Amino acid sequence: MSTQNIKIAMCQLNPTTGDFEGNFNKAAVAIASVDADIYVLPECYVSNYMARDLFLNEAFIQETARWVEKYAALSGETGKTIVFGAPYGGRTNSNRTYNMLLIARDGKIVWTHSKRNRPNYDVFDDKRYFEHGSGAQADFYEWIDGDRRFNIVTGICEEIWQKAPLAQGDIVLVINSSPYAIGKATRRRKIVMERVFETRMPMVYVNQVGGSDDLVVDGGSSAVDFDGRIYEMAPFREGVEVVEFARDAAGPLKLVATKEPLKPHDTVEKYIAACMGLRDWFYKNGVWKSVVLGLSGGKDSCMVALMVSDVLGEDLLRAITMPSQHTADISNTYAFRLAAGVGQGIRTHTLPIGGVFDRFLAELDAVFGQEAPGLADENLQPQIRGDYLSFYSNRYRAMIASTGNKSEVAMGYATLYGDMRGAYNPIGDLYATEVIDLLKMRHRHAVEGDAVFESRFVEAFGRKPVTLTEDAALALYETLNRAPSAELRPDQKDTDSLPDYPILDSIIKAMVDNRESWTNERIAQETGHSLETVIFVRARLRQNEFKRDQSCPKPKIHMKSFSKLDWRYPLVNKFVEK
Repeated sequence: MSTQNIKIAMCQLNPTTGDFEGNFNKAAVAIASVDADIYVLPECYVSNYMARDLFLNEAFIQETARWVEKYAALSGETGKTIVFGAPYGGRTNSNRTYNMLLIARDGKIVWTHSKRNRPNYDVFDDKRYFEHGSGAQADFYEWIDGDRRFNIVTGICEEIWQKAPLAQGDIVLVINSSPYAIGKATRRRKIVMERVFETRMPMVYVNQVGGSDDLVVDGGSSAVDFDGRIYEMAPFREGVEVVEFARDAAGPLKLVATKEPLKPHDTVEKYIAACMGLRDWFYKNGVWKSVVLGLSGGKDSCMVALMVSDVLGEDLLRAITMPSQHTADISNTYAFRLAAGVGQGIRTHTLPIGGVFDRFLAELDAVFGQEAPGLADENLQPQIRGDYLSFYSNRYRAMIASTGNKSEVAMGYATLYGDMRGAYNPIGDLYATEVIDLLKMRHRHAVEGDAVFESRFVEAFGRKPVTLTEDAALALYETLNRAPSAELRPDQKDTDSLPDYPILDSIIKAMVDNRESWTNERIAQETGHSLETVIFVRARLRQNEFKRDQSCPKPKIHMKSFSKLDWRYPLVNKFVEK
C-alpha cells in the first residue's frame, strides 16, 4: 500500500514591529535553511502582531500590503508554499482591516482566511483593530504536488481556543502570536489536544517568539496527531523545525517523529521570559549603546544586574553606587563584591549623594522654612540618584534599567522621578518573593550548578549565564539574608511601611490574579491574613494608580500584570472597597 507524506516547517521566529524588511529577510533565511513542502510563519508576522494603533495607520497598512506581495514572490522564487499572517484585506467602513492568514504559492496569493474570533480581553484589542472575518474563502485549501493531495484547514490563534466549527480536511494549520504567562503553555497544549480529538484532524500550531514592549511571546510551536503524539519545539528559542506527517492510502496523517515538551519549570521560565523582554527591548529599539543602573547592594538591583549581564553581557552594563549618610557600609561592600565577580566584572562608579542632598536641603529650607525630616527628605534622595542616572544615560546613550519589583509597584513603594526612573524594568511583574526565588536559583547555579536552568537559558539565548566568583556568590548569599530596606532614614526597614513580603504578595496575588472579583472578606479568608491588612493593601493599590501609570514598561510574566494593556483603572477615583 502506497504512503503519502508531507513536511511542514514550523518557523518560530522573532519579528520586530514595523521592520518589514528585517522580518522578510529573517523569513527568507528560515525558508532556505530547511527542506519542507510548506513553511508556516506566525500570526501577523509581516508587520508583527504587537503593532497596536499602527494597525489603524493607513500608511502602515499600505506598506504591509506591499510586503505581502514580496512574500508571494518569494514562494515563486523558492518553489515553496508559504503560510503567513498579516493585517490585510483593505479597509472597512469602520477603518479597520482584517487579521488574515495567507497562503502563497507559485508567486501568487492562492488562499486567504480572515480571523473570526477576535479576542478582546486582557492584553488583546482585536476588535479595536480588526474587522470580523468570515474565515476562509472555502472549506479548505487543496494542496497538490504530483500525486500528493492534502486538504488543508486553516485557523488563527483564538479560533482554536473556542469550540467553533472547523471544516473537515486532512490537517489544520494554525498561526499564532500568543503571549507568555505562567502556566499558559500547559493550557495551550491542552487546547490543541482537545481540538485535535474533537475534529479528528492533526494540527500544526506555530507561535512566534520574542519580546515586544511589555509582552513576551514564548514560542512552544507544536504538531499533534490524532493518536495524541506530539512534536513540540523548545519555548523561548527562535528557530525552524520540520515535522513530517505520513499516511497510507486510506488512513489519517500521523507524525513520523515525536519530540516531547519540556517539563514546566516556573522559576526558570520566569527568569528567561524577563531576560527575553529585556534583551529585545534593548536591541529592537536600537538607540542605546549600554545599560546603566543604580546598584544599591539590595536584592532588586542585584537581580537586574545579573539579568543584564546574563542576556546582554556584563561588558555592556555600568553600575553606579550612590550612597547617602543612611546607606550601611555593608550595602556598598555587597554591591562592589558582586559587581567585581560577575563574569569579567561590571564596571562600577561611585557617586555619593550626601553633599548634594545637604546643599539641596539647605536651599529649600532657606526658601520654605526648616521642618523636621519627613517623606519629602526621604524622596529627595532617590530623586538625586535618578538625576545622576539620567545624566549618565543622556551623555553615554545608556539605557536606564529600573529595579522595582511587582510588590513595590503595586504599593507605590517607590519614588516618582527617583528610583522609578528608567526605560525598562525587567522585574516589574515579579513579586518580591519571586525575586528572592530567582536569586536563590542564580546563587545555586553559581555554587553547585543548575543543569535545567543552564540548558534552557542556552537554548533560549545561545549563550551561558555569566559566571560568579566565589566571593560574588557569597555576597549574593549574604544579600539574600538581609532584611530589605530603602535606606532613606536611620534604621529603616520595608516592614515599617508594608506587611512582610510573603503576606503582602499573597494578598496582592489574590486581588490581582483573580481580576479583583474577590471581596476583601474572601481574600482574608483565602489567604489567612487579617481583614485589616487586606483593606490596607487594597487602599494602597488604589492610591497608587497614578504612579503605576508613569512607570516604565515591564515584561508580562503573570496572567494579570500592571501593563497598560492589562490593567486599566482610572487615575482619578474615590471608590475604595471597604
